[in-house]
Amino acid sequence: MKIDERVNAILNRALEGYAPTRDECGYLLELPTESIESSIMMSVANSISRKRRKNAAVMSAQIGIEIAPCPANCGFCIFGAEHTPFDPMRLTDDEIVRQAHKFADRGDLHTLFLMVMHAFDFEHFVDVVHLVRQHIPSHTRIVVNMGDFAQAQ
Repeated sequence: MKIDERVNAILNRALEGYAPTRDECGYLLELPTESIESSIMMSVANSISRKRRKNAAVMSAQIGIEIAPCPANCGFCIFGAEHTPFDPMRLTDDEIVRQAHKFADRGDLHTLFLMVMHAFDFEHFVDVVHLVRQHIPSHTRIVVNMGDFAQAQ
């Protein structure tokens, strides 16, 4: 099986420590996911990542604060109101704290993602972030995934 020469050249340079150019990244992103070149690219990326990070992982976790049919109806998201089978549900503060402790109590959690729906109660979510911060180590990052909101909020 013959490998695309341009892909081969890009990946060999990457293994030597040279980042692909913007055009080369675009070329790589156009590769069919089932191609041998895509498999090789993922293997090279894995090798580079492991070498740079000395084969160490970064621990992350996620807590879904609430679920509900979402009026945004994003086609990629299972929670779109037009195509979701979920009934609305929100974790209690105690449930959130319990989950946060489960993830963070060993001290090796790098990032905790807190997830809410596109349409959410901003003040409640700010309170949840403050609550979680009180219960996890200060070195653990909190990252939020939420819908858009106005600057006035």
